[in-house]
Amino acid sequence: MMTTSNNVLTSNEVKELLSDYLPTKQVYLCADKELCYFGKAPTLLDIGNKYGRKLPLIWLVGQITDLVTFTNCKNIINETQIRELARMINAEYHYYKLTEIMLFFYLFKAGEYDDFYGTISPAAIMKSLKEFKKQRCSEYDTYIRRQNELQRERDMQGCIPYDEWL
Repeated sequence: MMTTSNNVLTSNEVKELLSDYLPTKQVYLCADKELCYFGKAPTLLDIGNKYGRKLPLIWLVGQITDLVTFTNCKNIINETQIRELARMINAEYHYYKLTEIMLFFYLFKAGEYDDFYGTISPAAIMKSLKEFKKQRCSEYDTYIRRQNELQRERDMQGCIPYDEWL
């Protein structure tokens, strides 16, 4: 059994969470970008608060290791760098949903960001995360604008035009 200051949690809950967001599920989950951005996935901060501060780091290490394996850069980034990168991502982007982080790694693998000529570094990943943040902000702006327009249309239903009112 795993405990936190707020409540008692079973290891099955942690296993289920980790299995729901495995790196191998990136292709499936990232097929719907809108769901990645606006779905109900927990944030890094959420899982840290609920399951303990180490869980987001453990999860991030798995995502980063998957990226390193995918890019075949095992000898370029060592375990110490992977752990430090996980801490940095968690510190800078703790408000990201797990699906957003997965979307970033998926896009990185798909070549969405700079070509690093067969080598990647923690600095290159952090630089790409800054670019992803810009994309994310744009997606959120568009989404909020669209939601406001829909709300305005709903609010106007049943209303008569000003000319008719006069």
